[in-house]
Amino acid sequence: MEKPVLSIGMIFKNDIRSLERCLKSLVPLREAVSCELVMADTGSTDGSRAVAEQYADILFEFPWINDFAAARNAVLEKCTGEWCLAIDADEWLDSNIQNLVKFLKSPSRNNYDLISSIVRNYQDKQLTVFGDFYVMRMGRRRDGELFYQGAIHESLAFRPGDMGAILVMPTLIFHHDGYIEMNPGHTKAKLHRNMELLRTELEKEPDNLRTLVHCVDS
Repeated sequence: MEKPVLSIGMIFKNDIRSLERCLKSLVPLREAVSCELVMADTGSTDGSRAVAEQYADILFEFPWINDFAAARNAVLEKCTGEWCLAIDADEWLDSNIQNLVKFLKSPSRNNYDLISSIVRNYQDKQLTVFGDFYVMRMGRRRDGELFYQGAIHESLAFRPGDMGAILVMPTLIFHHDGYIEMNPGHTKAKLHRNMELLRTELEKEPDNLRTLVHCVDS
């Protein structure tokens, strides 16, 4: 079997509201390039796993241990593609994937190690108010050197530490509505969860500026 150019990695838990929307948004990309979808269920009880079974190439259980990086690294270990793209269940991929497909089909993909893309955070249910920010959501696996670090607001890194070249791709957009108040108390509960994980991180590294900034945000 030919090695896929791209692995799409995802962790999910009780995301029945948005999971299929996310997975459907990936279909054009999966049809355009050699691709695999690797999904980890961290404890769903709402039927999300049944939805995932319809789309995933690899689906497995990973018990939640309050560490996003650990869950994402478990997914990475099962990925076989040259590149890995991470997406969350409360996101969906923008339909404009032409530049991404062109990149993945070009030999120039070997000249980069990371792709900086946009997450578009919506603030209202009508999806009219939003803020954009750049994130690293794609990385070249480099035979297992790519990994995630940070129990919360995890980020991509490389062993032994060389980040390599970064390509900025503003047309690669992940739409995100996970902080909209879909149900009473939803946003507050999510921020409370984030703060609990951040406090644990601060106990380990009280002077970590990255963690302190995320504490202010939450």
